[in-house]
Amino acid sequence: MDWYYAKDNEQLGPVAEDVLVGLYNDGIINDESLIWNEEMSDWAAYGKVMVDTTEHSIKQSPPPEEAPDPSIALGADTTLFKCAICKESFPQSEIIETDNKYICAGCKPTLVQSIREGVSLDDELIDLGRLHTLCSQKSRLPAVRCVTMSWEILKNNFQDVLVGTLISMGIMMGIGFIPYLGPCIQIFIQGPLYGGYEFYLYKVIKGQPTTPNDVFVGFQQYGPLTVAHLATIFIPFIVLAIPLGLLVFLGMYLVAENTIPELVFFIFVGLLYIVFLAVFLVLMVVMFFVPLFILHQKQSIMDSIHLSFKIAFHNMWKMIWLYIIFIPIWLLGCLACGVGMLAVIPMYLISIIFIYDSILHPEEYSEF
Repeated sequence: MDWYYAKDNEQLGPVAEDVLVGLYNDGIINDESLIWNEEMSDWAAYGKVMVDTTEHSIKQSPPPEEAPDPSIALGADTTLFKCAICKESFPQSEIIETDNKYICAGCKPTLVQSIREGVSLDDELIDLGRLHTLCSQKSRLPAVRCVTMSWEILKNNFQDVLVGTLISMGIMMGIGFIPYLGPCIQIFIQGPLYGGYEFYLYKVIKGQPTTPNDVFVGFQQYGPLTVAHLATIFIPFIVLAIPLGLLVFLGMYLVAENTIPELVFFIFVGLLYIVFLAVFLVLMVVMFFVPLFILHQKQSIMDSIHLSFKIAFHNMWKMIWLYIIFIPIWLLGCLACGVGMLAVIPMYLISIIFIYDSILHPEEYSEF
């Protein structure tokens, strides 16, 4: 016997009875999902139709005099609405409507938090499983195109970009002048401040309104962003600096004992420094997208690190190529007494953020 079922406010089917049971066992439908066949008088919840889910025996309603048309079986009383955040479907009594979007009761706290942080519902949250699938793909955007698009964003939104850059850079530079304590304070505020600045630039890219307060939105997630920043700084030192330092001291001892020539020692130290710098840069690339996943997609720190690693792994050469392209641009920015860096820094960040956006919203970049 063929069955019809409702999911995400859509009528699906027909499917065979064993397929319907398989959908239930796989969690695709649940006890509240509406199902119907030609021998039933009306649609009913799966849990009410099922007598024993372990035996998968189905209790059917008495045959009706006239079966309803499946195309109109979902009446107004059983209309389901999809939540814009969790993507689940709910009856009208369990949802609220805001900005022409439906929000379920369970997602109301997320809605309130999003409003506080200035996150638009037009850029909807993506469930974790879907994020893992998307982040396993390569960005369609060529590296050169990322640079040209970042230049267009800078030209068309120069005032907004400049305001965010001056605030974030000004705070970090100002704190750096504090005697003794300045560098320590920088370590513990750079994560949230940098994350807020990254999120600020993302809003500029998406054409969303921005305010200077958006630069400080990272402090609402102070703990996760600080931990991510500290990990970026200290992991290379823990993993590499200590063993490399021991190797340097060993080399100095061997030079003092005339066991190896000084030239060999300096070449060895230079290679160790290159290895350390390369690992540090790769780790920075891997961790780049963590603030966006925390602030934009509301993910936990561990999930954000995992997702950021996936994007970096599948797009590593593109990001390295971007870095190479920007080397002469960095140099040009430094020539004007460093003032040019006010444009180069956001341009570089925006070009990488475009990779993030093209992966999460590939439909917007289908032309590439």
